[in-house]
Amino acid sequence: METCIKNPALFPILKKIGYSEGILEEVNSQSRWRRVTIPFSDPEGFRRRASSFEKNVLVFAKPLNRQALRYALSQERVIAITIDNDNWMLLTRRASLNMIRQQGKLVEVYMSASSGIIFKVIPLAYKWFNVVFSSCASDMTQLWPPLSKVNYLVIHGADEEEAIRWVYDNPSKLLLYASS
Repeated sequence: METCIKNPALFPILKKIGYSEGILEEVNSQSRWRRVTIPFSDPEGFRRRASSFEKNVLVFAKPLNRQALRYALSQERVIAITIDNDNWMLLTRRASLNMIRQQGKLVEVYMSASSGIIFKVIPLAYKWFNVVFSSCASDMTQLWPPLSKVNYLVIHGADEEEAIRWVYDNPSKLLLYASS
């Protein structure tokens, strides 16, 4: 399952490259799974935005500072914490990693993040949290086939078994978290 698609026109391509389903980053669609990523630094602004969406929309938080990370981790509505080039520094403190592990939230990393960030996240994912790697594609050239994701993660230091788990199993766990 691809956990982030920004363009509904990519759904026919998903099956051809190896995915069974995808989650659309568009709230007003008729897709089976819908999600919204809310970047924020102000907890009050996040609360207002998150409460404006229907209950069946999966909410991903992209905190931009440590206070926002603490707030996002405490929210039941938040399915996962999104990490990319803008906020990867939140994973540099042990206290933040402990909070993520204690709350049991998934961490989503965009494949478009720099390879240095992916290289840094891989060892953290072994010990601290479950991770999902997402294409977050808006066109076909940004879409990563699952085997390409696995190969890319292995090149960056991941064990093959773990890379397969992160690409194939953890997206299913994401939906289990969402339905519970």
